[in-house]
Amino acid sequence: MLYWLYRFGGLSTPQLIELVFQPISPSWAAAQSKASRHLTCMESESLLRTQAVTRSHLRYHALTAHGLKHLLEHYSMQRSRSNIRIKDVAVQRTHRDASNWAVIRMQAEGMQVWTEREIRAHRREVPVHILEMKIPDALAKLPRRKEFGCIWVEVENSMRATSQLANRVKWLTRTAFPGRHDHPTSLRGDYTLARVHFVLSAAQTLSFPAKLREALLNKLHSDVDTWAESRIEFCLAPPLTSHQDRRIVVGIPQ
Repeated sequence: MLYWLYRFGGLSTPQLIELVFQPISPSWAAAQSKASRHLTCMESESLLRTQAVTRSHLRYHALTAHGLKHLLEHYSMQRSRSNIRIKDVAVQRTHRDASNWAVIRMQAEGMQVWTEREIRAHRREVPVHILEMKIPDALAKLPRRKEFGCIWVEVENSMRATSQLANRVKWLTRTAFPGRHDHPTSLRGDYTLARVHFVLSAAQTLSFPAKLREALLNKLHSDVDTWAESRIEFCLAPPLTSHQDRRIVVGIPQ
């Protein structure tokens, strides 16, 4: 649990349950019970601290200085330059929660993942820190051992204006997946950019997939469906869907 709190910078209770306790529990209720006991114990030992967010009724957890020291002493880990405070995690909860849920789901599917915190801390092993002035909200490696295709996670919190949508289309066609090019964009090492995974985290973003497809059609015309369906996907983040749901929208809707 300390390991994942360190990698994410901070997690809500449901996220910790899904990531740490659900895989080793027969039910969600059993996982909740285990999480409660472990959190209480670790708080009593000053390894982590908790902050409740009144509006969402969620509790967020992050390492204390003592918890970080304990983790680094017992595990061979690179210390991050990023200093995430518990209040920062709570304040940024809408965007960070959506990013975290995407990473948790991909990790559960057997993918190697890199969190938003690790990307912004410029960890050496991260395949890309910035691409054409955009920073990924998270990254994952496709679960094919001999391939190094990378999934770029992009959180959408609000509906974009026409000019913003045009910039998104420009970024997709120039850097992520040039529609008329056969080869994907190269990243660090052997990694290439294989897919963009949009996370819709607010009700006003539900029309984003259709609007993006329309904008792409205007830009690429008939080329859009030959590459976008397998290289762009969408999912819903809580509270738009249950924390136990997996990605539910794949490709660009017709």
